[in-house]
Amino acid sequence: MVAGEPRLRDLPIHDGYRIVPPDLTLPEAAGIFAESPDDALLVHDREEEQFLGVVYLHDLHRAYSAKNKDLKSPHKANISAIMNSGIATIEWGANVTQAIAKARLQTPHGILVRDERGRFAGFLSTTDLNVERERMDRLAAQHRRA
Repeated sequence: MVAGEPRLRDLPIHDGYRIVPPDLTLPEAAGIFAESPDDALLVHDREEEQFLGVVYLHDLHRAYSAKNKDLKSPHKANISAIMNSGIATIEWGANVTQAIAKARLQTPHGILVRDERGRFAGFLSTTDLNVERERMDRLAAQHRRA
């Protein structure tokens, strides 16, 4: 761990995503992305109390692509048909380096952040981790020059 490296709980992990049900239609998802194209949609099953997957704008574009032969009627499909189920979990007391290592080892589509009681506390995309890593690298370089 790098001295002064932020813990995940200190990062802005409380925005940049929306929690949606698995039966959300793709046109409804398109409406959400029209408002917030950078958000991730976390597919959550309320009855089972579990996250099933994540969908990004590029997943929606792929679903509507003429090259997509798997989804015959995207305008009638639910978001669960296109979600990426590969999501990892990490405790919010972990640091950024630990989250990056997890992302490299497991190659998830995103990481759910849990508090010390195991409750959902936020979400990190791999883009979020890369941005934070770049920020830390810039700070370290400035510190070395000083």
